[in-house]
Amino acid sequence: MNEVEGYIFNGFRYYSTYKNDALPLVEHDKIGPEYLYKYYPLFDYHVESLVNSHFYASHPFELNDILDSSLFLFFASQPIEFNVYEKFYDRKGKTAFDTKEELRDFYNKDTINGCTDYIFHVYGILSYKFGIISLSENENDPLMWPHYTQEKGFQIKFNSQLLADSIQKGLPNNGGYVGLFPMNYTERLEPIDISKFRGIKIPFIYSTNVKLDKWKYENEWRFIVSKPKMGVPSSKLGFSVLEDHDFNPRFRYINYGIESVESICLGMNFFPGRDFSVQKKSEMEYEVEPKQGENFCMYIKLLDFFIDSFKEKIFLSVVKKERDKDGTIFLKRSKERVEIERIGLAKYKILRTVS
Repeated sequence: MNEVEGYIFNGFRYYSTYKNDALPLVEHDKIGPEYLYKYYPLFDYHVESLVNSHFYASHPFELNDILDSSLFLFFASQPIEFNVYEKFYDRKGKTAFDTKEELRDFYNKDTINGCTDYIFHVYGILSYKFGIISLSENENDPLMWPHYTQEKGFQIKFNSQLLADSIQKGLPNNGGYVGLFPMNYTERLEPIDISKFRGIKIPFIYSTNVKLDKWKYENEWRFIVSKPKMGVPSSKLGFSVLEDHDFNPRFRYINYGIESVESICLGMNFFPGRDFSVQKKSEMEYEVEPKQGENFCMYIKLLDFFIDSFKEKIFLSVVKKERDKDGTIFLKRSKERVEIERIGLAKYKILRTVS
C-alpha cells in the first residue's frame, strides 16, 4: 500500500503521508517572489498587528469570498466506510453517541445525505487548528490599494524568505508550518471527492489553495499555519445557530520578525483633512497634527512607531504621469519616500522626497 496519496488539479499537486502528525503539502512550478505585500485598512487592530509584528491567521469562515476554503468544495460520491465514522466519533474515549447502535443510525442517515454531517464535523476539527495568512506579490497595484486600504491604510513590504523563516521560528513547538503557496486560480471551482482519500488532509489543503480566476489580479500567496487551538468563529456564518468554539482572535495571532519588513507605504489619503490639521509649508513639506477624536490615539501610536522603527523606510503612494513610446500621457501608480519627524507632542513634519 502506498504511504503517500495525492491529488493533481490545474498543474498543482496536493499530497500527504498517512502519518497522523504529517502536514499536507503542495507542489507547484511557480517561482516565489522576492517580496510580498500586505495591504491593511486603517483600523486599530491592524495598527496593533503592525506595531506588535503579528499576522491574524484567518479561519475560512472569515475570508471575503464565500467559496474560498469553503465546505462547498467537499463532497462524497460514495458512502464513507463505517469504521471511519467509528474512529472519528470516538476520539480519545469521548463520543457524541451513547451506543454503537446510535452511531450506526446516524451513519445510515448521513450516508444517504452524502455524508454531509461527517464532512462538516471533520472540517470543523481541521479548521480549528489551521489559519490562513494572505499576501500579494503586487506592489503599486491600482486595484489592491482601493479594495484593501480604501486609499487610507498602509502596505507592508516583506522580504519573502526572511518572512517565511521568521514565521516558522515564531510558531510554538506544538505548531505546524504547512508552507507558502501561490493560489491555484481556475476558471471553475471543482469540489473534491473526499471518499477517494483515507483522510481529509488533502481535500482540506486543496480547498485553501483553489480560487476562481476572477481573483487572479491579486497574485495572492498564502502561508498556511497550524496551532493546536485556534478556534472556530461559527457565529460569523449567515443564519448560524452555532456559537463560536474556543474562539479568541489572539489564538490566531502569528508572530513574524520585524527584520523581514523592507518598507511601509502609506495610502494617498493617509493624512485626510478630516482627521488632521494640515499646514502646507511648501510643495514638499507639510505639518500635520491629528485631531482629537476616535482616531487620535491610533494615529499617534502609528506615527511614533514609524519614527522609532522605520524612519528611513516610509513611503507614500502616489500617482504619476508618464508617456508611452508614442508620447501619449498615461497615469501610473507609484510611491515616493517620505521623512516623518516629530516636532511637538502630537505634531509632525512630513517631508516628501524625490525617489
